[in-house]
Amino acid sequence: PSKEGFLDLVRWHNQQVKRLNMDVRYNTEATPEAVLALSPDAVVVAVGSVPRQPDAFGLDRPNVVQMRDVLAEKVQVGQNVLVVCEEDHFEGASVADFLASRGKNVQIIHHWAQVGADIERYTKPMVMFRLNSAGVKISTFTALRRVEDRATVVYDTLNGQERRIDGIDTVVLACGSVPNTSLYDALKGKVKEIYLVGSAYAPRQLLEATQQAADVGRAI
Repeated sequence: PSKEGFLDLVRWHNQQVKRLNMDVRYNTEATPEAVLALSPDAVVVAVGSVPRQPDAFGLDRPNVVQMRDVLAEKVQVGQNVLVVCEEDHFEGASVADFLASRGKNVQIIHHWAQVGADIERYTKPMVMFRLNSAGVKISTFTALRRVEDRATVVYDTLNGQERRIDGIDTVVLACGSVPNTSLYDALKGKVKEIYLVGSAYAPRQLLEATQQAADVGRAI
């Protein structure tokens, strides 16, 4: 919600791809075998990241889903939602806003002192205003211990005291990301030049990731 402007960059890149007549192969998995079959002089691996899992029990239950799957509307989410947040930018706040705007009852538990600590200062008040207006409940210094069928056990990160939250239909994990280096690792030493960029190198914000990719492009 309210971040549609980020799509301008996607539209611009798509237009550049068309203008420069690049060979783009959609719906094609970049397996090591498929890449090597092209006999490339240089390979840039930009396959993104994978979600980081919190240290908790019961994460394999069907009522536990990832934030990115919720935003992509790939999963079903129940009426009463607990967002488990262990990152300091937009992930936890955005998915809570997204669900609350669709009429869900949402609460956030955050491992540290505040939600969205790294959101820039002129944007953060509006983010918090939206969450507050939607009735999103926020518990700071709180982490997930265990997920059950329709409940969760959480604990105070300062003193370890546990408490139970009943009536939770869906647990949404917003715990940041870790690099996906599997393709890079498989190709390293098998091609003339290989580079790892974007979130596959290190999950960061848009500016840093695209700057690194531009630097690699100039190097090649």
